[in-house]
Amino acid sequence: MFLDEVHSPIGLLGLVWRDDALWGVHRAGSDRWRALREGHSVSPTPAGPAFERYARGELGALARLPIGLAGTDFQVQVWRALHAVPVGQTTTYGALASTIGRPGATRAVGTAVGRNPLALVIPCHRVLAAGGRLGGFAWGLDAKRVLLAHEGLRDGAATR
Repeated sequence: MFLDEVHSPIGLLGLVWRDDALWGVHRAGSDRWRALREGHSVSPTPAGPAFERYARGELGALARLPIGLAGTDFQVQVWRALHAVPVGQTTTYGALASTIGRPGATRAVGTAVGRNPLALVIPCHRVLAAGGRLGGFAWGLDAKRVLLAHEGLRDGAATR
């Protein structure tokens, strides 16, 4: 396992890289990141440059990263559907539920989105609540607004 710290539009992020894939993205000041850092040094990973390019405005840089996903079959299905939402567009929990063929599972989709281990790469900041409201975001609504603005969106315009 390799750990890296990179700059982003919302501050310093911690990356977890192993087995030739990115497995985790954390806020660098979070308790989870501090626990991961115990006994491990920070060193550059292959994912670091993509995050730096994203921060500089190359918005598609994160979509090409190899990712590792560990979760239930349902969670992985939701995360893969969410990974397909392109830069410059948003979606809703209901639309994601329909995309995976489970239109009645909006709340379960919301729970899976909330457990996304690869924020920014699997763009949970692009998910809006019903009616186009910002809804929740594990890193806070201010961070969600910053990320949407960084990608050229204002509070969820361009929903698909």
